[in-house]
Amino acid sequence: MDNSWVIAHGPRLLVQTLIASLMDLYTIKYYRRWIEDGTWIIMVISFSSFVGLNLPTRTLANSIEASLFIIAFYYYQFNNSNS
Repeated sequence: MDNSWVIAHGPRLLVQTLIASLMDLYTIKYYRRWIEDGTWIIMVISFSSFVGLNLPTRTLANSIEASLFIIAFYYYQFNNSNS
């Protein structure tokens, strides 16, 4: 288990996959807050070329940054008043 492949690709396969999964989960939760039937967002995320091409090749820091932004955006309290 102590070879160069595990050291080079282990974080990308394990940690980055978990972080991307959290980002997808909170994206779905955010859209379900605004739209009752938010199941279509799962298809948008699944078939998006951005997700398929960019997220697996991002660095770990960029993936964490994007995930934390989505999570913070989910917990942000929007003011619905017109004042």
